[in-house]
Amino acid sequence: MEKSANDMMKRYIFWSLLSTMLVIALIGSVSASNDEWAYTSKTLKTDIKISSELELKPLGVAAESRYVKADLTFVPLNTWRQRVSNMDTTPNANLVGDTLSFKWSEPDIGSKLIYQVRATVETDYGLKRVSQKIDFPLTKKDTSGVEDYLKFTENIDINSDISKLANDLAQGEDDLYRLVFKISEWVKNNIEYNLSFSETLEKPSDTFKVRQGVCDEITALFVSILRDIGIPTKYVSGYAYTNLKTPPGFGPHAWAEVYFPSVGWVPFDITYNEFGFIDAAHIKLKESFDSGGYSSKYEWRGRDITLQTKALEFNAEVKEIGEKIDHRVTLKAQFLKSQVGFGSYNILEVEVQNLNNHYTGLTVYATLSNEMTFLDGNTRDLLLVPYETKKLHWTTKLSDDLDSKYSYLVPVRVYFLNEISATANFTASSKNIMYSLDNLELLSNISREQETKHYSKNLQLSCSASPSLIYVGKEFTITCDLSNTGNTVLSDLDVCYQDDCKTVTINIASTKIVTFSYVENTSGQHEVIVTASNEDVSKVSQVEFMAHNPPKVEISNINHADMVEFQDTFKIDFLIKKKTTAPIGNVSVFLDHGSQNKRWDLDEMTIDRRFLIDLKGNDLKPGNNTFTISVVHTDMDGNLINISKDFDIKLVNTSFTQNLWLGAEDVLRTKSKFGLFAFAIFAFSIGGLLGFILHSISKVHHKSKKLSISKEAEELKTLAEEDGDDIPKEELEEAVYEVIEENEKLIKEKAHLEAEKRRLEKEKKRLQHIEKSHHHRHLEPPKKKSLFGKLFSSVNKKKAKLVSENPNIDPTKMIKELEHKIEKDIEEEFEKLEDESEKLKRKRGFV
Repeated sequence: MEKSANDMMKRYIFWSLLSTMLVIALIGSVSASNDEWAYTSKTLKTDIKISSELELKPLGVAAESRYVKADLTFVPLNTWRQRVSNMDTTPNANLVGDTLSFKWSEPDIGSKLIYQVRATVETDYGLKRVSQKIDFPLTKKDTSGVEDYLKFTENIDINSDISKLANDLAQGEDDLYRLVFKISEWVKNNIEYNLSFSETLEKPSDTFKVRQGVCDEITALFVSILRDIGIPTKYVSGYAYTNLKTPPGFGPHAWAEVYFPSVGWVPFDITYNEFGFIDAAHIKLKESFDSGGYSSKYEWRGRDITLQTKALEFNAEVKEIGEKIDHRVTLKAQFLKSQVGFGSYNILEVEVQNLNNHYTGLTVYATLSNEMTFLDGNTRDLLLVPYETKKLHWTTKLSDDLDSKYSYLVPVRVYFLNEISATANFTASSKNIMYSLDNLELLSNISREQETKHYSKNLQLSCSASPSLIYVGKEFTITCDLSNTGNTVLSDLDVCYQDDCKTVTINIASTKIVTFSYVENTSGQHEVIVTASNEDVSKVSQVEFMAHNPPKVEISNINHADMVEFQDTFKIDFLIKKKTTAPIGNVSVFLDHGSQNKRWDLDEMTIDRRFLIDLKGNDLKPGNNTFTISVVHTDMDGNLINISKDFDIKLVNTSFTQNLWLGAEDVLRTKSKFGLFAFAIFAFSIGGLLGFILHSISKVHHKSKKLSISKEAEELKTLAEEDGDDIPKEELEEAVYEVIEENEKLIKEKAHLEAEKRRLEKEKKRLQHIEKSHHHRHLEPPKKKSLFGKLFSSVNKKKAKLVSENPNIDPTKMIKELEHKIEKDIEEEFEKLEDESEKLKRKRGFV
């Protein structure tokens, strides 16, 4: 019996290799986490093993076998970029063409038949250099000998839709490489790579409808399109390294080879974005006309038996990694705008230069930070002829969900084959301009036109906005100066802002001025774009300006005490907020309270201003006091604007005297004639009243004292009469009066002495501190004469003399002696006074 590609080994068995066990052991610098080697190495040396297992199953009791045969068409091939060595098969196999044939004679029923092929495969980075243009369409002579690769097959079919697409893409194209690259781009951009689509093989006609597939569908459609317009193309099968699986490793893969006359077969791998080359990690095992051929075919003979098969297993171990490829391609990257606002668009421009003497097709990738997204994908495909330079563009949008307290540096990296790279960045802030998509695309388009229009360099275009301060909703002017610096008249130039266009002609060495009126309805940073163009010239000028909200301030954050007392000191604190981005001119701030006014004048207010005022309770009036904060400024037309806020502070717990004081202060502050007159009368009245009260108190005191003396004299007279003495009452009253006066004098003297004693004790403590301080600092003691002489000259000249005559006396001892002398002197004074008082009493007969 025999199983062919049309029965047992249909395409779904062949591509079930995706689920096979793949083993990769990498040496040296090779690791799963760093797979650049797979795409950037010139050469790789890899040990591979392809194996499978068969088993004979009995169908009856009389089962017997004669032989089993396995033909393996997946065999490592020697090609222009691939060399095979050390190939070994188990069991021994015969190589017939590109097929290995294994055979088992009379194998046991139920036994497992294992076959495998081992080999070392050295692969190169596969680049076929096309150094000059090859004309399209190809002639029969061009395709002689490769006509079979122009035929359609069972699995690579054609229909009218694919044919129409092929002819549309080829329309007007006379460069074979450009056309093949264009078709590669179309297939890549229009057929979605979808791994879940790998259950069955789809023909190109089906793939074109569903617009999805895996590498074999993508490659088959590419082959079909090229064959339809007369370009011979092979379908190639094998294994390639991929990082799309986990863990990364070699997996079954398909790609194409396109025939270029005089060059040969040029590889194109749409899935890997490798146009005109393949990396060294592609191992070629089979090439064919069709995509549905078998990878292995089985034949067996016997009775009442069947053959059970398993999918092929592929194992690879990379042994050697060659040096890196020098692709001779350079990248330079920059953003159109270096500073943008949140939510803004931007354009990334990448300049790519081909330093090679051959066509170079490549895919440039761009990676962004999380704050930014691409509007049109992160890859660009590009074909460069020898030594050509081109520019690529990406439109990006920055997130508007960013923290306004911060500025952001937003980076991007662009690269080719993860090896050649460039970086660019821009800064983002809530204060920067938010650029619109329309404006940026206009700038980008004009920039490209300038490169192709020769006379653009002869036109100088410069535009500006006036006045310097632009307000929302208020018209302003855009003025553009256009100068012709060349030797050709620039005729019929359309100078446009949005849809407003004015046509001018600028003679040689002449200048024209064009103006536009404009109203901006939103605040913040803005940009307007003015263009000047005709068939020979394209020029652009960008006008950036800040649109401000109308001048406005706000009084806020007022802090003050609710209640204060007469003797309190308190503060009033408030903030004047600027509610526009524009500076505000001629600002006056007032704090009013009754007749008390404070004023601050600002020529220009550019930031918020805080005011802090110190006041006293005696600046207020008893009860409630209303304060008013006012701000006066001019608007954008010069008109005065006044805003104000009131608050209250209450003066509490005032005495009669404080009220009297505050009333007088208020009268003096107001300087009212009536008030001054009334206050004079009031003050005169109060003065008279106080004089009367003091006089009355004096009279009462005198009368009380007189009554006390009279009473004392009466008691003394009674005592004298009892002793038989007859002393006149008037004489006794006089004596009592003298005693009272003496007592009062003694009391005052005593108080004076006690005060002097306290002062001397204070001086004593200070001297002790000085002595202690001198002791700790190891300083010589001060001169006793000058120190002690000054301290005690007013108290006791004798003490000072004693000190000055004994300069070497110990300070502690001196203090104690002085203290003793002071106490002794005070006691002697008291004794002396008491003796004199006793003598006076005896003299007057009181004792």
